[in-house]
Amino acid sequence: TRSRCFAGYMPWSPPAHVLDDDPTISPPPPPPPPSSALAPALSSGLAEVWANGSFSDCRLVPRSGEEFAAHRLVLSARSEHFRELLAPTASAVTAAAIRLSVDAERPLVEAALRHVYLEAPPPDGLSHEELLALRELAGLWRLPSLLHATASRLVAILSPANVCATLREAAREEARAGLAFAAGGGGRGGESATSSTTLLKQAAGAFAAARFRSLLQEVPGEVLALPAATKAWLFSLRSASPLHLLAAAGSSGVMPEEELLAALLGPPHSCSLSARPPAGSPFAAASPLQVATACHRWETCQRLLDAGASLHEEGEGGGSLLHAGAAAGDAEACAFLLRHGLPAGQVDGEGCTPLDTAVLASLAEGERGSGGEGAG
Repeated sequence: TRSRCFAGYMPWSPPAHVLDDDPTISPPPPPPPPSSALAPALSSGLAEVWANGSFSDCRLVPRSGEEFAAHRLVLSARSEHFRELLAPTASAVTAAAIRLSVDAERPLVEAALRHVYLEAPPPDGLSHEELLALRELAGLWRLPSLLHATASRLVAILSPANVCATLREAAREEARAGLAFAAGGGGRGGESATSSTTLLKQAAGAFAAARFRSLLQEVPGEVLALPAATKAWLFSLRSASPLHLLAAAGSSGVMPEEELLAALLGPPHSCSLSARPPAGSPFAAASPLQVATACHRWETCQRLLDAGASLHEEGEGGGSLLHAGAAAGDAEACAFLLRHGLPAGQVDGEGCTPLDTAVLASLAEGERGSGGEGAG
């Protein structure tokens, strides 16, 4: 017998762990927070007028009706939102303070104002929901440094119970900025605002991808409710070869398989139907179609073929998918491939037909078995 009786196309079998949780997935290091724009002397002066309310000429009124004394000049200098809102009053000198309603709860308005005047971080003890609400207020007021601070605090308290809500918030922010999820780029609010969204998305995505199976068991409704593009992105984070993962295990029920396939083939993923991962990967040297065939995922095979995968792809030694099925002794896979028109008489680079390959593989298996018995 030849030493490489099926060298034309080696068989592939799925490892059992392809969908297990993966603790090795970790987010990239966060970017540094925006530097302070306040000189020390000005900072101490603003702290004083914030504390005693002197020279205030406007009032911010949260939902509770209580008023916060503020200063048009400070608000306009620190926030593009207030600069635009207060522009018509810039030259007005009035005895009565201007009142501005804020559609937010009192603690959040106070936290945002403390950041405007003191660059104070979000107060300790805020819940996940309160941090998201404070982040929304920071986005409305266009305070990039507060957006970054809330993102950092949200990342610090990520848990299975809140990670999906965090991902939904990141997706909404990118949508509001006119960005496709995971596509990158700039948007309204400046680089610091979008970088805080990226930090939130990447950290929450890495947290969720590393616990993919656990989340599907613990909070399946939350996972299913994620936007389709977010779910496809999470799926891609689990493997350098997400299309192979789809071929081996399907979409795990997070979204219709045909939608996930379309998402992985299109930008920003642009997965290749003919890609073969290098040695060391669970899918080493196998194409997505070969993986789906070996896993007996016939509907997935058909979807891959409909998407443009070639049934006539060859291995490095010129063998076909039928050679791979024959080498693995997989009669069901061979039957599927023959029904779809693969020629039974095609030879590989060493002149073997699939039948030759099956016979030689069987003989090689017998020799290994005999050697094992003799050794015993």
